[in-house]
Amino acid sequence: MRSSSMPTIADVLDDLYEVRNYVAHGDRVPDRFFLPEPSVYRDITRLHILEEAASFIVRTSLLKILKDDLLEHFRGGPESQAYFAAHGLTNSQLPKK
Repeated sequence: MRSSSMPTIADVLDDLYEVRNYVAHGDRVPDRFFLPEPSVYRDITRLHILEEAASFIVRTSLLKILKDDLLEHFRGGPESQAYFAAHGLTNSQLPKK
C-alpha cells in the first residue's frame, strides 16, 4: 500500500480476498491484519481498512445496479456471471498486476 496517500481498491483487493477466505473457511485471521498502520487520519488496523473497502464496494455496486437498471443481470449467480463475462470483468479477463 502506498504510505503517503489513501489506499485504492486495487491496493487492498488481495488482502480483502485473503481475509474473506480465512473467514469463509473458519480459519483464524492472522495477527498482521490487527496491527495498527499509519494512515492520513490516525493509526488504524488493516482489518478496518478492509472493512471500509468492502463497504465501499458493496455501496458502489448497489448504486450502479439500481442507477443503470441492471437488476435482471444480478438476480442470481448465472446471471451475474454472464454479465461479468460479457463485460470483460472476470478474473481471467482483468489485467494482471
